[in-house]
Amino acid sequence: MLARLHDLQTTVQTIAATTLWAGNSTQARKFADTATRAHGFLIDWGRADNRLHLQTVMCATVEAWTDALARHEGKPVPTPVAPQMPVAVGATAPAKAHTIWDAFGAWKALEIERNTKTVNKFEHSCRWFQDAMPDRSLESLTHADGDMIVTALKAWAHEEDRSATTADNIRQCIATILAVAVRKGMCGVNPLQGTAIKRDKSKREPWTLQELQHLFDHPLFTAYTLPRTVKAGLDAAYWLPLLSLFSGGTQQ
Repeated sequence: MLARLHDLQTTVQTIAATTLWAGNSTQARKFADTATRAHGFLIDWGRADNRLHLQTVMCATVEAWTDALARHEGKPVPTPVAPQMPVAVGATAPAKAHTIWDAFGAWKALEIERNTKTVNKFEHSCRWFQDAMPDRSLESLTHADGDMIVTALKAWAHEEDRSATTADNIRQCIATILAVAVRKGMCGVNPLQGTAIKRDKSKREPWTLQELQHLFDHPLFTAYTLPRTVKAGLDAAYWLPLLSLFSGGTQQ
């Protein structure tokens, strides 16, 4: 058995040495390709600089089988020193993973005028996102997460007795925040791009003739008595109901 093992080692070492001498890198390429693919790399072995690496693999293979043969014959074989991992010059620590609040800050920093109500609305949407995906960084998001977020929003709206329109508003806010994150390099994709939640149709009943008569019997319309506060609309309080009634405007 030992003799057969020795003969096998000798044969393999001879084949490896002959292959190296002939410049045949087929076996080395199979070994190197399997190893690099296992680490997520796809190498073009046809390039001249990559073929040099194949020669290194071939030499290491011959050396390994030569040492195995010598060790079997009882000869001393020194243990090679473990190679050190290369360190890139000027390498820096890995960047900190970004959160939805980093993106929210970038959105707020844009030179666009926004009222407090809008900022609060977007902040509420970011809080929902954080509660729904507490352990996810923006860098880890993929397109597949878009459907998951939409499904979670629909489930939240059902559980909290909220409308689909409210859920879609949150989706739109988060999509806007993530679009800024993509532009700022905080994440690679915006998973909510191209998504939507079907909004609820209005459940309001049309006004009856009696209700319209009661409305337009108000002194605002009969005597043009405008409201005195600006928030009440001033002239708009008079004209908007008339325009909505006779121009086919929707109830929204």
